[in-house]
Amino acid sequence: MSLNFLPQTVHFRLTLNNSYQSNRNPFIDHPEYVDLIWGDQSTGVNMNIPEQFDIEPVYPNPTNSTFNIPLNIDKNMGVAVNLFDITGKKYGYERYFQLSRGNHTLSIDLNSQNSGVYLVQTVLNNQTNLQRIILLK
Repeated sequence: MSLNFLPQTVHFRLTLNNSYQSNRNPFIDHPEYVDLIWGDQSTGVNMNIPEQFDIEPVYPNPTNSTFNIPLNIDKNMGVAVNLFDITGKKYGYERYFQLSRGNHTLSIDLNSQNSGVYLVQTVLNNQTNLQRIILLK
């Protein structure tokens, strides 16, 4: 006696009925479902907002000896001022100022420098500002 439980041919009829979503991906139509199902996966990135400061144009420009750098800072910080020649070579002038919050005017004396075009670099909190100054003697 032989028992054969497996039929030789099996027929299936499959009907897809996507009338509710019109065959659309629900996560595209409703991205908020992702958070409902899997939860909020945000990493909690700590965004450090940089300190605010404003550097106005140097004046007088051109100058014959001394020029001013007006700036406004929102908290105590250090300010570095460097001088470069027009080719970008550091010209041997470097000053550091520790300033409190508020408006300041830095006076830079170029009496010992030769006439020419210089680049004044101001660095506040790792952000650099570069301006051109003309020294006429």
